[in-house]
Amino acid sequence: DSRRATAGPGASHDRHAGAPPTPGTLGDDAVRALARLLAEHRCENPVILDIAAVSDVADYFVIATVRSSTHLAGVYGYLMQYCEEHGLEPLGGSKRVANNPWLLVDLGPVVVHLMERGTRDYYELERLWFSGRRVPVPSPADGGPAQ
Repeated sequence: DSRRATAGPGASHDRHAGAPPTPGTLGDDAVRALARLLAEHRCENPVILDIAAVSDVADYFVIATVRSSTHLAGVYGYLMQYCEEHGLEPLGGSKRVANNPWLLVDLGPVVVHLMERGTRDYYELERLWFSGRRVPVPSPADGGPAQ
């Protein structure tokens, strides 16, 4: 995928810094805005992990907890609207499986994980990807860090 940056040994975590976001690309600021969107729609404990230095799969994981399948469906709708407005095309299309407690949206450099609490507690993605750098998530109220 041409949107995915490659990170070899010695790659800088700040490779996105200073570059203005363009449609279809996601740097630190754009990923923070994406996580803030989830927080604004009442997702719990949004986390951004910069995994570029330790993964060839993606540059970032955005992980958040939803309260129910109904909440997940609503947040998914807002996420798809955000993607459309910002020129982001989910890889493999965008479809949601009803009653699934884990929704994964692959945006190439960013993979968004929306999980119900039990699923998030069970899989512990933050623990699994512990070597990823945590990026502060702005709170919806003041734009400051939520973590």
